[in-house]
Amino acid sequence: MTVERLGLKWVKVDLNAWESNLTWIKKRVAPAELMPVIKANAYGHGSLKMAQACEKMGLKWLVVATLREAIELRRGFVNSRILVLGATPESQISDLINYRVTATVCDVEYAIALNEQAKRVGQKIKVHVYIDTGMGRMGQAPEELAELVKALSKCDSLEMEGLYSHFAVSDELDPDSEEFTRQQWQRLSECFNNLEVKPPLLHISNSGGVMNYSYPWGNAVRPGLICYGIAPGELREKDSSLKKVMSLHCRPLYIKKMKKGESVGYGRLFKLEKDTTILTLPVGYADGVPRRIARELYVSIKGKPYPVVGRICMDMMMVDLGQDEIDLKADVTLLGEDGPTIEQWSEWSDTIPYEIMTSIGRRWGYLYTRGTKIDEVVLSEA
Repeated sequence: MTVERLGLKWVKVDLNAWESNLTWIKKRVAPAELMPVIKANAYGHGSLKMAQACEKMGLKWLVVATLREAIELRRGFVNSRILVLGATPESQISDLINYRVTATVCDVEYAIALNEQAKRVGQKIKVHVYIDTGMGRMGQAPEELAELVKALSKCDSLEMEGLYSHFAVSDELDPDSEEFTRQQWQRLSECFNNLEVKPPLLHISNSGGVMNYSYPWGNAVRPGLICYGIAPGELREKDSSLKKVMSLHCRPLYIKKMKKGESVGYGRLFKLEKDTTILTLPVGYADGVPRRIARELYVSIKGKPYPVVGRICMDMMMVDLGQDEIDLKADVTLLGEDGPTIEQWSEWSDTIPYEIMTSIGRRWGYLYTRGTKIDEVVLSEA
């Protein structure tokens, strides 16, 4: 299988970097269990391939946000334990049981409904209980845990395997944020210590927690962003061995000579000050390139930067080549490697790396590599 089959644009994913990051995190948090977060299509990297790499490394757990994401992994023959972070609707409980997915339980009513369906099919299933220690988006307060655990003890078909919460400001290092992070860990720890029967797993740490704190790891961690080689917000330690996993590439769609005074793009905001060559690329804001970064954005061709000109369109954007000659088969780097960084894209668009990566659409192919060797090519879905 060759790169030519990818089409005009592709996401390049370095599997060696992915595995290197996971190995580094695993050593950092040992003996805590590593539960990589691969929700939202593994932050744009392709969840099935990243899950398969985790399995080859011997990792036991994967974390997703929705049952649908878990089912896609099961249909791809992924056998790891899968935890769904979000509350799964009661209407989807049968699929949750059938696909062997670990549910999050937030309240008594859901626990009872889950137990009834598990009993109906003769299965005993494991669940993780989520407690709101300060994130404020789901789960009950710590003082309500006793009632929930009491209800769970009466659910013969359920087993409480984990207790968890989620840090809200672990990636910020101002005194108030550090204190709030400590308070969240203390609340969760007290809940755990007050349980008569303690579950095997206790987890709260996200990427910020792993990078900035040593004590709030419990016996499992759920990092997301750092698995992909990107630091979350502020870092207590500036140096790490994290490696970027993703880069974005494309081939030219069209090349044309243009004259001084002619305009490029919608609104005619960019007018040529001299004769030049305009390169049109098959990538636009429908592919996840933020429209607002056009003025700062550049691409790289054979290590040389070229500015994007005019407004970014839905499906295309234009680049000023000056007098350089570029082949239609050229590899144009849009993001990563010798092109702009994801931190730059985020700064230019006033957002966060999470949003950049998860905005990548269905029109990209995927090129998975190990060093200079191609591991797999996955064609675009559209």
